[in-house]
Amino acid sequence: MTDPSVLRVVGEIGSPLEGNVGETSRELRIWRREGLLLVLNFACDPVIHGCTSSDVEPTVRFYDIRGSHAPSPELVSTYRPSRLPHEFYLWQDPNDPTRALLYMFAAGVTGDELLVTDISAAREGRFAEVASWTSSFPDPGPDDTLHSVSVSRDGRTALLAHLTAGFLVVDTSEVADGAAHPLIRTVTALASRPQWPGPGAHSAVPVPGSALALTTDEVYGGSVGGGCPWGWVRLIDMTDPVRPFVVSNTARPPTTRTTTATASNTSAT
Repeated sequence: MTDPSVLRVVGEIGSPLEGNVGETSRELRIWRREGLLLVLNFACDPVIHGCTSSDVEPTVRFYDIRGSHAPSPELVSTYRPSRLPHEFYLWQDPNDPTRALLYMFAAGVTGDELLVTDISAAREGRFAEVASWTSSFPDPGPDDTLHSVSVSRDGRTALLAHLTAGFLVVDTSEVADGAAHPLIRTVTALASRPQWPGPGAHSAVPVPGSALALTTDEVYGGSVGGGCPWGWVRLIDMTDPVRPFVVSNTARPPTTRTTTATASNTSAT
C-alpha cells in the first residue's frame, strides 16, 4: 500500500471459486510461511444475509499468493470439513514452522462443537481431523453456541466464547504436542464459569503479559438484549483457570447523532 489515502483494487477471486450465488466467504486468514490464503465458504442464510438460499457444502479453499500469484491467487487445494464451521482460528506451531492447525467452531450444532484439523500438508491436498471437543453444560443458557476460540501461542490453552453458555478455558496441550489420539480437556469448572445474560460471550482473547482475558458481546440494534448501549466488553481474571471471574466490564453508552434537515433539526439515539 503506497498511499493509504488512495485505495485501489489490484485483483480479486471471482466465480466459480468465490462470489458464487448462494455462497458466503465467511472467514479468511493467511499462513505466511506457506504463502497460502485460507477462505472459509458455506451456504448463505436467506434470513440473516438476505441472499439466495442454497445447499452449498462448507469448504476451506487454499490459494497460493506467493510472488506473481499475489494479485491473482491460484487455488491449490480444497478441504471439506466433516462439520459446518462458523469461524476458525489458525494456529502455527512456534516449534515447527511447517506445522499448522485449524481450530473450527461449529456453532448451533449437535455433537462436536470444536474440531481441530492438521493442515500442514495443505499444498498436497492432505488434511487430518485430529481432535474434537463438545460441551456438557447443566445450564447452558438460551443460546448454547460456541461462537469463537482463541489459542495461546504455545498451543497448550484455548479460550472459548460460548455465547450465553459462558466463557471457558480448555487444555489443548495434547493437540499441541501432536499426541496420537489427543484429548481436549475442559479446565474451567462448569459451575464456576463466567456466564451472563443477553447475547453472551462472542469473542475471547488473552491480554498479553497478564492472566486476563478480554471478551466482547455481539449486539446489534435489533438483537437480543437490545442494542443500546452497544456490546459489553469484559475483563476476566484467569489466574485460576478452574474458577475464572469477571473483574470489570463496560459498554459504550448511547450516543446522540444530530442530523440537519431542510426544515428542522432532528436527533436520533
